[in-house]
Amino acid sequence: MKRNQLIRNIVPPVALAILVGTVWQVGVQVFQVEKFLLPSPVEVLRAMSDNAAEFASAARFTLTAALCGLVLSTAAGIAVAIVFSQSSIIRRSSYPYAIYLQTAPIVAIAPILAVWIGEGFMAIVVVVFIISLFPVITNSTDGLMAIPADLRDLFRLNRATRWQTLTQLQIPQALPRILTGIKISSAMVVLGATVGEYFVGSFSVKDTGMGHVIFKAGPNLQTDKLFAATIVCTILSVLIFYSVSAIGHYLIRWENTDED
Repeated sequence: MKRNQLIRNIVPPVALAILVGTVWQVGVQVFQVEKFLLPSPVEVLRAMSDNAAEFASAARFTLTAALCGLVLSTAAGIAVAIVFSQSSIIRRSSYPYAIYLQTAPIVAIAPILAVWIGEGFMAIVVVVFIISLFPVITNSTDGLMAIPADLRDLFRLNRATRWQTLTQLQIPQALPRILTGIKISSAMVVLGATVGEYFVGSFSVKDTGMGHVIFKAGPNLQTDKLFAATIVCTILSVLIFYSVSAIGHYLIRWENTDED
């Protein structure tokens, strides 16, 4: 059963990728499109192979920054959501500022971060943190607040403390929504790390990420390298997303098993 499900999940996207790649390759050859405008899939794969060492080092840097930012945003987002769920006054007064973090352009925030923190890895992590924080806050808050009234009444009748209600009722009930928020954020962290490095990364150091690769390739019209870097970033995003999804699936299954 699991094998058939795995095949159904993998075969369609792989088949679509092969079809798109074939049409792309034929179209570039038939219309003789210049490489700097649109490289062929073969040229993109060759660029990826020729720059494998650089991409591996850059991807490692970007992945580290992305995961650090995701861990921080998950911890802070859940903590903020718990506070919001316990106090309506704090929630009403502070929620607009959480929205501000999501809506404020990172281009405007980045120079401030560069002044406060300096350029480099920590500034990139903070950019990832800012970009990925809001989905965790909003989904976790909704989950912690959406507790059935009868269950709240049951805990109240049994004189449960606020801590008991939180740990034994609210958090277990909200776990699916909390994990949904983390999954949404996980799909954004590689983008955040790449954008962060573009604006606040230090290009004078040896260890730089995919943002630096893109920054160097663009002005030089190395379009094949740009496409290859985009594919690498996409692969990193997919790996993080499915890893978080797998962990979330395990936690929910473990929670249900524990209740049984």
